[in-house]
Amino acid sequence: MFGDPVTIAQSIQQKVLKQTGVKVRVGISSNKILSKIATDIWAKKNESGIFTLPKSDIETLLWPQPVNKMFGVGSRMTSHFLRLGIHTIGDIARTPLPRLKEQFRARFGKQSNIQAEVMWRTANGLDDSPVTPGTFNTAPKSVGHMITLPKDYIEMDHVNTILLELTEEVCRDCRRKGKN
Repeated sequence: MFGDPVTIAQSIQQKVLKQTGVKVRVGISSNKILSKIATDIWAKKNESGIFTLPKSDIETLLWPQPVNKMFGVGSRMTSHFLRLGIHTIGDIARTPLPRLKEQFRARFGKQSNIQAEVMWRTANGLDDSPVTPGTFNTAPKSVGHMITLPKDYIEMDHVNTILLELTEEVCRDCRRKGKN
């Protein structure tokens, strides 16, 4: 109805650029996780800002990538993977799931099976979650505020001052949002 995936992506790019002045990058694949990975690893770096990652190409394109390029893997998880001898996304994908769960349990404790499975499924490009357009249309259920401190504070007067400032910010946000 709207054309092939690349044509649709180009149309979205043009509309967003025209309306907001922002250039967007688009990853195209068979599911949300592979599309996200296609955007992060390739679309952000190529001229058109569009990259198609066919499911049939994950072994040749995705698996050779370093583990830190995988969605959901930050610097701490990268360190854990490296200690386990896992260096590439393919290393995760090729590890039998029961073995990966066993390695995670040894490293993180008995409640890490879900995390191991999420990592394994991501590395294998498995994501059966549906696209739900209204996901982010709900109002936030909480109000919070945070700050990165330049040093550790141990004196209660200083800690209380920081907490008071954060509390004032949260209260200001609540009043502005009508959440008195």
